[in-house]
Amino acid sequence: MTIFKIKENIVVAFLLIASSAMAQYSSSKIEVRFDLNKTELLPKTIKTLDSLLVVFKNYSDYSIELNGHCDHLGTSELNSPLSLNRAWRIATYFKSKGIDSKIISAYGYGNDKPKYDMTLDSLNRRVEIIVSINKLQAKNQNKPTDEKKEPISLDQKIKDTNVGGKFIVNAIEFYPGLSQPLPSAIESMNELKAALMAQPKVNIEIQGHICCSDADEENLSGKRAKVVYDYLIDNGIDSTRLAHKGFGHKHPLNNESTPQLAQLNRRVEIMITRK
Repeated sequence: MTIFKIKENIVVAFLLIASSAMAQYSSSKIEVRFDLNKTELLPKTIKTLDSLLVVFKNYSDYSIELNGHCDHLGTSELNSPLSLNRAWRIATYFKSKGIDSKIISAYGYGNDKPKYDMTLDSLNRRVEIIVSINKLQAKNQNKPTDEKKEPISLDQKIKDTNVGGKFIVNAIEFYPGLSQPLPSAIESMNELKAALMAQPKVNIEIQGHICCSDADEENLSGKRAKVVYDYLIDNGIDSTRLAHKGFGHKHPLNNESTPQLAQLNRRVEIMITRK
């Protein structure tokens, strides 16, 4: 297998997701697609990249890894540089928007690492964007500077909430316009899983919300709730204990007058349905 790596203008960052020495970092992966034999960014891809840029403004300690891939068509000699050029195209876009090239790494894997089978081969024309963010920074992103109280654990929130009541899981937030959770959300989803395991009689409904638009034509809020639902099932929670639902923009927490306030509305709430 030949792996091509950009060397010019891109300083390769450490692979934070795989380094135990970088355990204070949390990572998430976003996929974007390309047309057959093309490296041009599609309108939907640009929208996704712009959504990531909005989030990046809230952080100073993060890195971006770009892994380019191809479908099964063509030879390795053609696909390896094509996959690299797809990753490079995204790196160039980020750089044009002010992202420091030192925190970007880009790789091309050709068709050596297909994620999808032949029936979905077009989905293999992709770049995987791995964003790694300092977990401490992520936790404190929206925390008031004068707040001194210890956060209430999700286990305790479940114990304190009656059937029909609900609470917000503040750290389960999402990239703008996407159902992909921020890296900071993974730890909270694990905490929610642990709380449900510790309280096996509790059933919940996972409620998704969006910001900034009264229209939710693609049911983004529902997709966000489904992401948490799937994560819990994949990590050992019985599906009979879970339900999920999207509420669009019906219940904003604030007036979204700043990007930080808007981010708080890209959220998940938990309603207790049985105890």
